[in-house]
Amino acid sequence: MKYTVKNKDGELTYGSLEEVKTAYVLGLVEPEDEVLEEGATLQRKAGTIPLLVTAKKVNVARGHSSTLRGWVFGALVLSIIGFYLLVTGSWLLGGATMFAVVSVLFKITTLAARKKKP
Repeated sequence: MKYTVKNKDGELTYGSLEEVKTAYVLGLVEPEDEVLEEGATLQRKAGTIPLLVTAKKVNVARGHSSTLRGWVFGALVLSIIGFYLLVTGSWLLGGATMFAVVSVLFKITTLAARKKKP
């Protein structure tokens, strides 16, 4: 089923609601744009279609978790290096590395607690 999206610049036809959802997540379709289903007479704002709004929220959350994943991986690598240095007797370097691990873990905690803006 085709969907036509109208905004102040014109209109564009998509082959399915899935294509409209992808465009919405990418920011090509704005919440104020009007969506008209083929054969229907009632236009709806894109921001009122639950599938589109949910897809946008999931995408924002997924991007936020990817950032956290990188920080966690960095903390893991640093902790392995720090543990190795401590076991081999390099107390000063091992202690400094473990201090860096604590700093990275603090950063992870603050990023996770901060709400990401959609």
